[in-house]
Amino acid sequence: WDLLIVVCVAYICVVLPPRIAFAGVDIGPLFIIDLILDFIFMFDVFMNLETGYDDSGVTVMGARDVRMAYLSSWFLVDIVSSLPYELVVALQSGNDTLRKYSRLPRIGRFCRLPRLFSYISKWQDSLTLNSHSLRMFKLVFLILVFAHLNGCLQFLVAELEGFPDQGWVTNTGLLDASRAHQYSYSLFKALSHMLCIGYGEEPPATHAEIWVTTLSMVTGASLYIVLFGIMSSLMLSMDRSGAMYEERMAIWQEYFSYCNLPRSLRHRITAYLKHRYYTRKMFDEHSLLMGLPQGLRTDIYLHLCEELILNVPIFKACRVVVVRALVCKMVREAYTPGDLVFHKGEPADNLYFILSGIVQIEADDGNILTVLSKGSYFGEFALLAWLEGDQTTHRMANARSVTYSDIYALTCADFKEVADRFPEVVNLLRRIADARNAVNQARRSAASEVEGAEVMVSQVPPQAPS
Repeated sequence: WDLLIVVCVAYICVVLPPRIAFAGVDIGPLFIIDLILDFIFMFDVFMNLETGYDDSGVTVMGARDVRMAYLSSWFLVDIVSSLPYELVVALQSGNDTLRKYSRLPRIGRFCRLPRLFSYISKWQDSLTLNSHSLRMFKLVFLILVFAHLNGCLQFLVAELEGFPDQGWVTNTGLLDASRAHQYSYSLFKALSHMLCIGYGEEPPATHAEIWVTTLSMVTGASLYIVLFGIMSSLMLSMDRSGAMYEERMAIWQEYFSYCNLPRSLRHRITAYLKHRYYTRKMFDEHSLLMGLPQGLRTDIYLHLCEELILNVPIFKACRVVVVRALVCKMVREAYTPGDLVFHKGEPADNLYFILSGIVQIEADDGNILTVLSKGSYFGEFALLAWLEGDQTTHRMANARSVTYSDIYALTCADFKEVADRFPEVVNLLRRIADARNAVNQARRSAASEVEGAEVMVSQVPPQAPS
């Protein structure tokens, strides 16, 4: 029923103004349609008296409450827009002047226009309509309807005056023109007023034309001022995260100048920010997610860490409940090429999982101990020592990002909280760490044997040539 009312109001906005201004009072198929619309609108008044409404999330269905709410809100507007004005026009068959002026009350049908917007707003949640786009649609639609009505009103005023010789219709030769030609000139004249760019082809000459032109200019200018103001606010509000990113980058530029940071450090910071916020959008993710219940927040974390879970083998060996507990504790970090994830001698208090990029573990002299890539993790030895009570463990090497890298960090305290609830994750991590340690010892032993063999070969005296 609401959809039917919306279609009827849209029909009124498009068809009714030309019928009032150009079609006269002829009785034909459109006259029958107008009578049917009157019946539909009158029946809609009855429907609204019997239809519950939403009051801050509570559906009110009490008959007395429903009727009182409707009578104090939309009832008068709906009654004014539902009266059978067509019958009034048809009954004025004897007096031509009265027949002309009897068309004016039909403009009351436009009182239904706010109801059109209320229905669309009611559908916004169920149809997942963007609120910013909806506001823009309402305003543009309102301006187009007003321009359409204003153009028809320009011609109607001239007709009500009897098309005087000095009037704009007579001076532009539109008396015997087609209805389409008359409407085109009328719309052009109305838009000229609304945009405040002139009076059209002819300036107003009669008293009535002057007042209509003044009203048109004031109303049109007001609408366009509101349009530009709303468009400006909409453009900002439609990309709040992008505006926040631009603002943050501008603040950093001021900070660079204030601290007189060297150019190389500026480039590193800028590269990090562009990589971290590569979509050029910035959100206060922690505040957003903390406003959600735990289960829904965990589902979001699972979606964000989906690629990590698929690529890191340790997650495949854990139960789902353990994975859900772990992902809620991890924090995403971004590194640019050459950035240190941690330095030798720093407190070892994090476990790292590589989502993308390459990280190399290196000694102080720059010798590369191992290279890790997507799906790898590191820092588990210090984590296990921390769990065993040695909370003074320090890093034994450097970890450096070779490329742009996205890494998830898990603090020892958060891991311990999960391990207290699920001890099997500690046993799994310890077995993997023992296996890794054995592989590293085998590599070091093999490297030592190769180095010893090279030393022995270098000590053999060269033989004299035969």
